[in-house]
Amino acid sequence: MTASMKRLKIDITGQRFGRLTAIEHVGHGQWKFACDCGNTHIAKRYRATNERMRSCGCYLDEKFEKLSKIGQNDLYGMRFGFLVAIDRAPKTCKSRQGAYWRCMCDCGKEHIARSTALTSGHTTSCGCRRSSPRPRSSDLTGKIFGRLTVARKTGSSKQGAIYECLCECGNVIEARGKDVASGNTKSCGCMKIQSRIENAKHIKRAVNAVLSSMAAADRFPVEANHA
Repeated sequence: MTASMKRLKIDITGQRFGRLTAIEHVGHGQWKFACDCGNTHIAKRYRATNERMRSCGCYLDEKFEKLSKIGQNDLYGMRFGFLVAIDRAPKTCKSRQGAYWRCMCDCGKEHIARSTALTSGHTTSCGCRRSSPRPRSSDLTGKIFGRLTVARKTGSSKQGAIYECLCECGNVIEARGKDVASGNTKSCGCMKIQSRIENAKHIKRAVNAVLSSMAAADRFPVEANHA
């Protein structure tokens, strides 16, 4: 038994903490752990024994990856403006984040779009909508704009006609025809909520990265002493 091991008050060699197995004491109250994912991790003993640490960071990475995919794997057959999702598109070097879908546009062209762009309302056509003339407000009944389907005209104001619109989420709203036709109003407000949820997921990932960096920083004094 080494002098370092004799000075230990608690020997946790071989003990498991979540995905981590304690391998050896490396000094300064720090231990080397082997993670089930294959990585090694150096951290203070108390971080494992008080259940603050259960992996090298891979568990949180997997958890947030699953959260980021919620709502992105079940878009088949759903309509997003002029686009209908028909199949998952294979990932390429340009699509490292998120799922991509192959969509059929009402104009007849196919278009590949990221799932988050579809669900947030950022992408609603293959691009033909930008080059096509906007319909006049008097012709909006029955038209689809973003997540809204124009049901009927309910009145008018100084700034144009007012329409009753049915959102894909089930809500019914009234909106000015020019706002709907121009794309300023694409939903009853549910798009903003979904966008906030997506932003929250990215924030969680950023927080996880900071926490992982802080945990990894514990090993630097040890490496300096062995240098």
